[in-house]
Amino acid sequence: MELEQDIGLDAITEDIEEIEDDGFDLPKLAKTIMAFKIVLNLIFVALPWTWFSWLLWVWNIVFNSWLNKGWAEGNFWLLGNTAFATL
Repeated sequence: MELEQDIGLDAITEDIEEIEDDGFDLPKLAKTIMAFKIVLNLIFVALPWTWFSWLLWVWNIVFNSWLNKGWAEGNFWLLGNTAFATL
């Protein structure tokens, strides 16, 4: 599959097998970490960024609708800002 080729699952599998067969050393660890970089970026960068952005969007909706009493009675700047964040 194309995704498997992009991620390099064959290289990851080979690296893990080499570590299991020959033991652990620093170059093999570095090579394995580089093979896992897509997964690590997804876990430590993309998912936290997505959650944080979603929480800020929810805060924008809550703050403007509840605390600003309905986007300050139709303030175009707040309405436009919320529409931009939603799209």
